Parts: sequence; structure tokens; C-alpha cells
Amino acid sequence: MEVAMNPSCGTSNSQAQASEEVRQQHEALRVLDRFLGDAASAGLAAIHWRLFPSLNIFGEIPDDASIDSEAVFDAWASYLGAKTQRQIQLRLVSLKAVAENVHGTRVTVVLAANFIQRSEADG
Repeated sequence: MEVAMNPSCGTSNSQAQASEEVRQQHEALRVLDRFLGDAASAGLAAIHWRLFPSLNIFGEIPDDASIDSEAVFDAWASYLGAKTQRQIQLRLVSLKAVAENVHGTRVTVVLAANFIQRSEADG
């Protein structure tokens, strides 16, 4: 028995989906570019960013002893109008914030920060 294979079967759907994901990433990049311009004007610290399909942007505040990670997180969360979650286990602090429809733009921005809570004994 021979089965005829249509090489385009499913391919156009996959290409259309890939094309849509690329379009969404370009849109997310435009949104991030606008946020970064506004953030620089507002004096917000630089953080790490990643873009994902479906207009999702992920920002991560680095665990760097030279910065106050929590203050940087709070400033970005406030700028984005994000809902925040804080969890502390032993001395590990995990912060997460999610914002949707940021400044009138249909995009989801997730911020994360994980760092060791410093005590006065740490110097």
C-alpha cells in the first residue's frame, strides 16, 4: 500500500504560526524599547530582559552585591503597575511581579528577583 504525502500539509500552518510568533516578538521588542527609553528618563536601573512569543516580556533583577536588588525590583514594579509577590525562606528572598496592559499596551511583563537577604552581620 502506498500513501501519498502532501509536503505542504501542515507546513503552511507551521509557517503561519512561526510568522505570527516572530511578529509578536517584534511587537514585544518595540514595547520593550519604549519602556527602556521611559525607564532611562525616570532613572530606573538596567536589568536583564528576555522576549517570548505571545507578547510576553521577562525582566530579571540580578543578584549583585553592588545594587539594592529589592529597591530596583520595587521601582520597576511600580513603573509597570505590577502586582507583586514576596516570599522569604530562610534568607532567600524571591520576588515576582506581573503586569498586563502596561501603559495601555497589550503585553504581559513578568519581573523576578532572587537574592540572599543581607543582615547587618554581613557588613
